[in-house]
Amino acid sequence: MELVTQQEYFQVVEQSLNAKTSSDDCVNSVKMAHKELEALMEKSTSIVEKNFRVCVPFSKANSYDVKNFYSNIADYFAELVQYNEDNRLSVKPAYKNITINSQREAI
Repeated sequence: MELVTQQEYFQVVEQSLNAKTSSDDCVNSVKMAHKELEALMEKSTSIVEKNFRVCVPFSKANSYDVKNFYSNIADYFAELVQYNEDNRLSVKPAYKNITINSQREAI
């Protein structure tokens, strides 16, 4: 079994997202959102703390906490791509048909 690095895994996620959506728009939007998040973190962490409802303010967090924060966000996107259309076991019926291709209005 061949192991892949985290960077390689996220490259596969990006390729899969591009293939599934038939466009670079989604990936570019995610990248832009990440840059905006980084800019907010440099400017004012309080906005990020409020919007993401973090348990510990970033002013009291160590560098590992911040890395974990970014890692969790990246993992959520990766899981959405990896498990796309595999949401049949969702507890809430409203979420059973949500996929990468779901229209925003339908959600």
